[in-house]
Amino acid sequence: MRPCHGTIFCLLALGSLVAGCDSGAGKPDPALVEALRDLYLLEVEPAGAVTPVDWHEAQAQPTAEDEAPAEAIDLVETAAAKPGSNAETTDSRVVVMGRVGGMPSPFDQSVDQGFPFREGEAAFFLVDPATAAEFESHAAEKGSDHAADCPFCSREAAGKTDAVAMVTFAGESGAPAPVDVRELFDLKEGDLAVVRGEWSLEGGLLVVAADGLFIRE
Repeated sequence: MRPCHGTIFCLLALGSLVAGCDSGAGKPDPALVEALRDLYLLEVEPAGAVTPVDWHEAQAQPTAEDEAPAEAIDLVETAAAKPGSNAETTDSRVVVMGRVGGMPSPFDQSVDQGFPFREGEAAFFLVDPATAAEFESHAAEKGSDHAADCPFCSREAAGKTDAVAMVTFAGESGAPAPVDVRELFDLKEGDLAVVRGEWSLEGGLLVVAADGLFIRE
């Protein structure tokens, strides 16, 4: 049986105390890790997954509301909000699939280091598989160690934020749980993952507040 959020939050508080007393810095309480895994890991892959690029393209498509004649606007205003809004409708749910990393960070390195992970947080970045394959092909030609100093890679990555989705797993405060996602789910760069949850946009970046994670073999 999956624990309720209240149980998780109690374990978060307990885990902080145990980590501070017994486990040492950066060592989460095993009971906390187990509870979070039980809450978030899925045994069956969610249906209907899209890549970050496909999701952005879908949001750009015209909707019935966009195409409705002026006299019909009053009628469509009562319908479900169009994709791209953050209204509490079924459109706020999403299932996204992608590679864990697979490209250089498209963000300012002075702000976001450690891409595709966030040190000490239950958060990571998914990359559109086709985009990851492009960078993999380039690396195969130039060598895998060149990416950090490659002007081509840096320029290409900076223009591909629509190929990236940030995924977070909430803790007690609603912010990402204070457990490194690599320890929490044994995630590794290059893994193919599927997440489901509530989406939002932050500066054009797709952010998924996940309530489920499936890792493909």
